[in-house]
Amino acid sequence: MPTVSDHPSAEGSVSNWTLGAGSTKVSAVATDDGNTSYIYKSGVPAVAQRYIFPAVPNDAEDPLIQATISAVAYYGSAPVWLYLDWDDASDGGREILNNVYATYTRTIATPTKAAANGEHGVTQAGTQSFGETRCTELYRTLDVVFANKAFILIMDLLAPLIGVGLTLAQMPALAREIDRWRPAGGVWRRFALRPDELPIAWEAWRAPRPRYVLL
Repeated sequence: MPTVSDHPSAEGSVSNWTLGAGSTKVSAVATDDGNTSYIYKSGVPAVAQRYIFPAVPNDAEDPLIQATISAVAYYGSAPVWLYLDWDDASDGGREILNNVYATYTRTIATPTKAAANGEHGVTQAGTQSFGETRCTELYRTLDVVFANKAFILIMDLLAPLIGVGLTLAQMPALAREIDRWRPAGGVWRRFALRPDELPIAWEAWRAPRPRYVLL
């Protein structure tokens, strides 16, 4: 099953952490680069920072197989409790390491596409007023089943021409060629893919599964 991993594309409706380093609160959590770019929150009350992520591709089946939300974080000065938020809801939380960045992950079984398209993020609750949490990376991982079976069938039928070394970089050209020869409208529209669906189609075609061949 293909796996899609991505980072926030925009701040969510709740955005109460502070930019510690970096140009924006979105870019600050795009890479695990330590204190080069990060967001932070201090204090005792539980405070959330949520983000919008790229939309789940239309041709991912609903519900998804599994999803995770992960944060690379640490606390300084005083212990804190870090919660991971999925679709605006926090989990049970966990204690995190002092002054050492580590990855903390929440797993969601069979989430709906609607929930996956919700807002996700982090919440801090401190034990003392000077307790601080820093987060340098936040990312979402989705395990999906590719629903556009018609496109995959065509790829299987063309396998002798495609060869075994198809790369992701070659997928746009292949999709354009298949689209050029399909009849317009009706069920045939399922052979057409948007650019953001091509990585999932490529992973689905490479994944172990029954193959269709011409006899």
